[in-house]
Amino acid sequence: MSVTIYTCQKQPIFVARQAFGGDLRTPLKTALAQGVSLRGACLQGARLTLIDLADQDLSGVDLNLADLQGAHLVRIKLVETTMIRANLFHSNLCQANVRRGNLAGSELTEALLVAANLEGANLFRANLTDADLRDADLRGADLRGANFQGANLRGALIADADFTGAWLENVDLSEVNFQPLAV
Repeated sequence: MSVTIYTCQKQPIFVARQAFGGDLRTPLKTALAQGVSLRGACLQGARLTLIDLADQDLSGVDLNLADLQGAHLVRIKLVETTMIRANLFHSNLCQANVRRGNLAGSELTEALLVAANLEGANLFRANLTDADLRDADLRGADLRGANFQGANLRGALIADADFTGAWLENVDLSEVNFQPLAV
């Protein structure tokens, strides 16, 4: 049984001829190792728990409802990626570039987002309970209704971020930078 990775318009991007027993993690890593661009790939609802995608580029990929629980996503590039209601519980996204990404309603409890670029990202109603966002760039992010209970935002850049209705109980806001970066 082969595995095919498609765009959301049903165009094939990558075909793995080996049998993977329905597990998409190995063919995805194989495609990336072969230099296949996954821009526009449709990985909605994909089960990618514990996957190691450090230093990879998944910009523009549709990861809506994907299960990335415990994934190692250090320095991953997810620019303009849609991850609506994705499960990123306890995932490591340190130094990830998620600029203008859509993570509305996503589960990010206990996620490591240290020094992550979330500039202009949509985190509307995302759950960031106990998340570590030290030194993260949240400038211009949509954080309306997000749950930050117990989160660490120490040193984060939050100029022009919209925290309307966000839950900020027991949040470390020390050294937070409210000022836009000088050009």
